[in-house]
Amino acid sequence: KLINSNMKILSWNIKRPKMKEMRIQEITEIISDFSADLIFLTETNTCIEFPEYHKISTNELPSHYNGIEFHLGENKASFYSKTQLSKSIETYDGLSSVCVETESDMGKLLLYGSVIGRWKK
Repeated sequence: KLINSNMKILSWNIKRPKMKEMRIQEITEIISDFSADLIFLTETNTCIEFPEYHKISTNELPSHYNGIEFHLGENKASFYSKTQLSKSIETYDGLSSVCVETESDMGKLLLYGSVIGRWKK
């Protein structure tokens, strides 16, 4: 199945949820209700799952990165797609950006997502 030209795309910065946090269920329910073809989440966590979607994410963040403390499972960006993701494309920084190719009825679609971090001085 290809993504069609009337695709629904949802993008949301979910502000660093922690594993087993109560709002994870609320976040996943809200997103699921939209039934989007593509979902792009930023400041997310590996525990956010949508079983009916294919997923690609930035790498899980270490507990200390660029002067910031991160919790178990945190990652900066994730794509979820109702269609199979054809090919993962390497980016400059796998901790802050992700790129993937998928098929649509308009041809190949390249999805690129990133979070520009902040650095403490």
